[in-house]
Amino acid sequence: MRTPLDTQYVTPEQFGAKGDGATNDTAALALMAAYLVVNGGVAEFRAGATYVASDQVARTAKPYHPKYSWQPIDGLVFKNATKPIYLNGNGCKLIPQAGYKYGTFDPAGKPTSHRLPYWASSGQNDVASPFEALIWFHNCAFARVDGFNFDGLLSSAVLGGPYGDVGWQIPASAMKFSDTKDWRAVNCKGWQFPLDGILVDDPIPSDRKPSGNGTTDCEFWECGRQGISLVGGFGNVFLRTKCYRIAKNTGRIVSPPGAGINLEPEGARVCHHIRFVDCEVSDNAGPGFLDAVGARTLDVIWTGGKLVGTSAAPMYFSGGRRIVFCNVLILGAVDTFKGNALPYGRGGEEFGNCYWTNDPTRSPTGYVYDSGGNKLAANAASGNYFWRCTFENAVARASANGNTNGPIYDACTILAKAGALAMYGKFRGGTEIIERVANGVQAVPGGFSPYIHAGDAESDFYVTTLTGGRRRYPATVSGLSSYRKTTC
Repeated sequence: MRTPLDTQYVTPEQFGAKGDGATNDTAALALMAAYLVVNGGVAEFRAGATYVASDQVARTAKPYHPKYSWQPIDGLVFKNATKPIYLNGNGCKLIPQAGYKYGTFDPAGKPTSHRLPYWASSGQNDVASPFEALIWFHNCAFARVDGFNFDGLLSSAVLGGPYGDVGWQIPASAMKFSDTKDWRAVNCKGWQFPLDGILVDDPIPSDRKPSGNGTTDCEFWECGRQGISLVGGFGNVFLRTKCYRIAKNTGRIVSPPGAGINLEPEGARVCHHIRFVDCEVSDNAGPGFLDAVGARTLDVIWTGGKLVGTSAAPMYFSGGRRIVFCNVLILGAVDTFKGNALPYGRGGEEFGNCYWTNDPTRSPTGYVYDSGGNKLAANAASGNYFWRCTFENAVARASANGNTNGPIYDACTILAKAGALAMYGKFRGGTEIIERVANGVQAVPGGFSPYIHAGDAESDFYVTTLTGGRRRYPATVSGLSSYRKTTC
């Protein structure tokens, strides 16, 4: 991490931390955090060290939070810092105090149980949280976090009753950034956390310029709810970041949506102008990419990388506007294209130069989500736009999407590699339909014999069969649908 030459350096050991994995270093880390909040600077953590960075106390301790029966004590919390703070992990590990309580408990430590949804109110102070986050920046001017390994020790947790609308919606993430103007996390890994790998709650900047906040070369896996939870963001950039096996191998602590990455703006927050570059989501219990609150999500572009759906769809849409995927490998069917259907603006999820397949050899589990109906791309909607994409049916069964004249396929390749394939929509730009297995092509534009009608052809298209070679077919309608080319 590049830091100013005149910046002062401190270490956790200067404040009494041991970093031996057995001593609870929360108090020492809190002293160091308080120093950095006032003075700014660089904290150099010791390579190979393991710091216990949180603790938990019963509600009898003062001061106490009115919601908690067992409340968290966080070590690395930075609030209202006006000077730059750099945390250099050097590959060290941060862990919570093992054996923490998570869920609902009475002050004596006995688990309680409530019918969901349940939100603690006056007289119901029975929530147990082990930590808000092992590193948390709130309302700070500048933060850089580099080279940390976060182990949430989920297998050591003592589980109480569920809380929230469904599951366990209780704080306990590896990292959290809230209301912080300029931040970035680099080369960090987090696993086995009860809630999220990283929770991001960025405001709309006063100058409305993209923040550039985000992650680089980070990985999050086996967290109870999400890998990345973006409850507010404006111009965030996530580079080469991976989220996988979310809400898997987490025991009973499984909270919907189980998504790799979730755009879920809360309150007055938005998720606008978000960028993902060479990121990967794979084998999550829920969607790999989730647009959870479409009305406040705008201009999301995902370039490169891959989205792999095994037990759930690789992506799920709620109508966010101008969501674009470019040069992405996509495994698995999608059930939730919104297209132009929603009243608050043109949706129309767009795809350019993407490779869409159900090839199980590309899946880490050997299984690809098929929407329960042998779908390849599932039911695309009017307004969805696919430009220079390839759709490959690589399993020995029939696959299809079923919305005639709905989506637009522009200069796409439809490849029946191992089973019969029928894609429905509007076709233009010299679409290629290729058969590499007997009777693999089931539908073509215009329904030329012996094929099923697949929709209108707005320009000539080509069909290549095993026995007949490559044949050119004429357009079936004149003119082109009104739709701009994707930005890919």
